[in-house]
Amino acid sequence: IFTMAAMIIGGAFYGYVVGNISVILASNDVNWRAHKERLDLIESWISHHRFPAQLRRKIWAFYKKAVTGQVVWDDGVVFAELTVELREEVASYLIHPELQKNLVFRGVPQSVMIRIVGILQQINVKKGETVVPFGSFSFGMFILLDGAAILEKD
Repeated sequence: IFTMAAMIIGGAFYGYVVGNISVILASNDVNWRAHKERLDLIESWISHHRFPAQLRRKIWAFYKKAVTGQVVWDDGVVFAELTVELREEVASYLIHPELQKNLVFRGVPQSVMIRIVGILQQINVKKGETVVPFGSFSFGMFILLDGAAILEKD
């Protein structure tokens, strides 16, 4: 009887330990889970519209690359929820020093720069990669912090 009780207690303890390890591992990778959910939604959207195979691959490649570099939380949403004092402190940390030196933003009050932080996005572009195709419309403004850009016609 003692042996059976020890086996039952040992089995329960083993299940408890394995369950806790699973929960810890799953909670540590919130970004991965959010990315997977986002890619699943994109895949469903692509399937729903029945795009041609080549266009499907292009859309999928674009979103896979775009989603991989993203963080779960949108900076603008998190920033908007902060108190004014905390926003100022976070803004002074997040605003790149080169941005404040830029001619466009020179002399802009800190209260306005705080609002700008919520919509800023930093992107990293590899050498030879296209930022905006020539002649196409862009919804953004790009400021080079390092390197150079070339304007090319196709």
